[in-house]
Amino acid sequence: MVDLAWKLSHWDRRVHAFPTIGDIVSEAVCQHSALTPRLTEPTDDDRRCQACLLLHGDELADRYGDADRYAL
Repeated sequence: MVDLAWKLSHWDRRVHAFPTIGDIVSEAVCQHSALTPRLTEPTDDDRRCQACLLLHGDELADRYGDADRYAL
């Protein structure tokens, strides 16, 4: 899941992390789905999806170690 495509969804105006881009519909790691032709490149002003950031961060911690160091 490291090579994610961060795209702006016009359904909720958030930037989501997509592991794959489908032909018709794409599903983000947070399970938000959107029509692929409606996804656009984000700008620095667009807000990222907090759930995508959290899920992607957890995956990176698991993959690269030290995840237990930050566990509550």
